[in-house]
Amino acid sequence: DGTLANAPLIYDDHASAADEAPIKRGHRFERKLQPADRLLLGVIGEIPIIGRIFVRDGAWRPVTVFTVIFSLINALLFWLVLELMVEKDPLRGVNVATIPVEPAKSVPMDEIRACVRAFTVASTWEEKLKHVRGAGYVVEKLRDYYQTNPVRLGEDVIIERAERVEMNGLDLFKIEATILPQEETLVLMMERDARSYLKVDWEVAVDYQEVPWQTFYDEQRTEPTNLRVVLRFQDPPYHNYQFGDPEKFRGYRLSYPDTDLPTLTGYVERGSDLDKELEGLLTSSVVGEHSAILTVAFPEQPRDPAMVRIIKVVSPGWVVDYESAAHTSE
Repeated sequence: DGTLANAPLIYDDHASAADEAPIKRGHRFERKLQPADRLLLGVIGEIPIIGRIFVRDGAWRPVTVFTVIFSLINALLFWLVLELMVEKDPLRGVNVATIPVEPAKSVPMDEIRACVRAFTVASTWEEKLKHVRGAGYVVEKLRDYYQTNPVRLGEDVIIERAERVEMNGLDLFKIEATILPQEETLVLMMERDARSYLKVDWEVAVDYQEVPWQTFYDEQRTEPTNLRVVLRFQDPPYHNYQFGDPEKFRGYRLSYPDTDLPTLTGYVERGSDLDKELEGLLTSSVVGEHSAILTVAFPEQPRDPAMVRIIKVVSPGWVVDYESAAHTSE
């Protein structure tokens, strides 16, 4: 009657088994899998939950794989944005190792808050000195400093973060606080004294330099001067003028973090005890830099405004162990 049902059937003896198999709705022809692909699919397919997410009918679920990759990329971008937004820590790279202790027992918040507030609101240098670690070692520096700088920092403080840390063998507390009412950030290091009272490291609190970095640079001071620096290997090496012999001298890059202050190159005699000490500080650092207090000076008749001599290591960190420093200087 001319309908499809009465049409003659035509048999093709060259048709393959794949041609005879019914084509299911949604069927796609996939590329032939390599043995390694089949093995990987088999292993992942046997993992509970994960196998059902990534594998279906012996093949990858492409939508799921693309979704996971896309999510990972988004997470990485989000992390990078957060890193850029976070306020930089003035003590970044100061070689701090957190001690794994119970926070409730190791961080006495009430005591810390009371000490930081007393230090902040003190209105005379004598009163502030009572809350400072190593008071006998810093009294002259502190008194001279407050001849030209305000003593009282604010009316109150909010402790934003407190953690117990170890630095250069010292058991310390690192404090991040906000000064009120101006809402300025203050980073402090604190230590218990011989009577177990908490005291603030004054030099870290005021970012103390014996001579301002820019002044030292501009005046090209030949007198030995202590500077807080971030130390790195000089890469690539640079040798010139008085330090032009690369076999005799080794250069280290000296900078101050998060500032536009000029970078210096400090030189020591290659292979000397001082060179080995500086190299040891850097090789022990996992970030390729180390904060220290160094005695430096420009050479006599300086010919380059950024080339200095490194004379000695005053402290292997920005928090000075005053007892050790006193014995070393004797």
